[in-house]
Amino acid sequence: MRGLKRILLVACLVLGGYLVPAKADHSETVRLKAERPAKIDLWKQQSPVKDQGDRGTCIAHSTVAALEAAYMRAGHEGLDFSEEFAIFGTKMFWLEPTETNRPYAAENKPGFLSGGFGKGYVHQLANGFGVPEEKAMPYRNRYPQEPDTMDELSSSWAFQFEVDRFNLNPRRFDAVALSKATYYGVQSYQDISGRDTDQIEAALAAGREVVWDFLVPESLTQPGKRCPTSWVVNPKLSECNSGHSVLIVGYDRTDPDNPVFLIKNSWKGAEKIRASYEFVRRFGKDGTVITAVTAPRTWQELAGLGRWYVEIDGRKGLLDIYHMPGIAKTNFARFGVLGSDGETLSERRIGTFFLNGDPMQAYRVNGSLASDGVTVQIDWDNANLPYDAVAKSTKLTFRNSTKAELTGKGARAVRLKSFDAFSNQGIALADIPEVERMD
Repeated sequence: MRGLKRILLVACLVLGGYLVPAKADHSETVRLKAERPAKIDLWKQQSPVKDQGDRGTCIAHSTVAALEAAYMRAGHEGLDFSEEFAIFGTKMFWLEPTETNRPYAAENKPGFLSGGFGKGYVHQLANGFGVPEEKAMPYRNRYPQEPDTMDELSSSWAFQFEVDRFNLNPRRFDAVALSKATYYGVQSYQDISGRDTDQIEAALAAGREVVWDFLVPESLTQPGKRCPTSWVVNPKLSECNSGHSVLIVGYDRTDPDNPVFLIKNSWKGAEKIRASYEFVRRFGKDGTVITAVTAPRTWQELAGLGRWYVEIDGRKGLLDIYHMPGIAKTNFARFGVLGSDGETLSERRIGTFFLNGDPMQAYRVNGSLASDGVTVQIDWDNANLPYDAVAKSTKLTFRNSTKAELTGKGARAVRLKSFDAFSNQGIALADIPEVERMD
């Protein structure tokens, strides 16, 4: 396996944090091993295998594969969900558990980054997040190497303005178009041990796949060698320095001396895997099963995301809206971020305002997003507005169906789409066209 893929595998378990349950379903009775058939094979219930390429997006692939299968069981045939939106949206909607004391510092992540756990992605899908179909945001095999993004990729991701310049560029995240798509999510799930073969078997015998996160031993990542399709414990090559996420779709105990799990993998050339029970017990980390899915829905609030030129309270600047309030609940719960009531912090962040378009004159912005516009809360006396704070509100409403302009009492906003708005040169605020203001 090439060195790049090995690096990206490390990212799967290191970057992005770890999310915890929003709502779990523990109602199912575990079937006794004696009652289970010797072989369960759910391959025919799976969507086509996809290759993650040179990106560490295994977590999105395993989770999306599980979601596609769950919807298929619910009667929705032939759905192909967007791994790109799953990974991109998760990074953009991330909020750092520890708030920075610098309002210009990045509090989320660029959308091309890898990292996280498949288990955590399932949890997030049960906490209001959703994914559209593939056609709404197609997968990019070599994101960082695209010629038109090289300039952006030389940016410093320590700054919020730079992260937004990448994430909010409509060439890769078209908020208005995405707001018109249909979204799919998780209603309930069940966490199981990633090392307990009995629990994994029970889930499969009940007809449900297992999103499986595990540590990757050296035997799977030897330089210059193709990844094997039979995963067994090799005592000489058992050191782990990376992680991976896959979908377990069956088991086979017809040979009692060599029981194996059947795995759907996202690596080209190693899509169908047979992993020994010993391998699973040795390297497994977490397992999660989707037990019910949500009804397909719209997510019109996404239209408020983007980079906006704004005039508000007699000030001019750029307003970057990059977060859906409440989506960070799962990672806040994982890291023990609590509010004054002792419960998981209820965050209200929607973005950051840059006075006069200056990346260093930043003000954090709270508020809400709705189908008809956005509510903006800025405290001009406190640039570093806490995640859960409430400040003076200004309601901005979309002027028409294009959702390119917002107006409100004493305020107006124009969505920016031009190259200059997302280039190193920036945009001259004086060039923004006039928009009628509602008084």
